[in-house]
Amino acid sequence: MGELRQLAEQLQCKFFRAAAHFWMRLVCRSSYIVVAAGANLVPREEKERVAVRINCLTQQDMEAGGFFWMDRDRATVLATVQDRAHQVSRVLRQVKTSLASILHVMFPLDEAPSTLWGLLAKF
Repeated sequence: MGELRQLAEQLQCKFFRAAAHFWMRLVCRSSYIVVAAGANLVPREEKERVAVRINCLTQQDMEAGGFFWMDRDRATVLATVQDRAHQVSRVLRQVKTSLASILHVMFPLDEAPSTLWGLLAKF
């Protein structure tokens, strides 16, 4: 979890520093959910996804005449954060789908809440 804090320091962003603290607490409590829900945590594959994203964004940035993605170190850090945020989103969608299915099996006549927080409140 110190890695997220290190990413925030490298990006020099106060928002990420605050978010790093929040996410460290959240992920420590729910790390078993991430593994169970099928997040892609293989470091080699993550590096490949990040490299592909950086190459695409660098090309687009060059065509537009910008310099945002030209700093390779910061681009790598930002693309890594984006990739991990996508993984979290994927996990949360899977958890929501699973909880809705479980609720439907347990209580077939009850309508399932449309949000993850509503589903968690039912359990």
